[in-house]
Amino acid sequence: MLIFDNLGRLVLTSTLTGNRTTVDVTGFLPGVYLLKIHNGQKVINRKFMK
Repeated sequence: MLIFDNLGRLVLTSTLTGNRTTVDVTGFLPGVYLLKIHNGQKVINRKFMK
């Protein structure tokens, strides 16, 4: 899993385990972020706001 800020800078990398994973974003500044998850078959892109 990769998380990028709104300027395209990589701010977090993590390996997912299982079907549910929590990510602590308390240190992130307010704004829009892009989440990229590769599930082995395809890349899933999602945006989220903090």
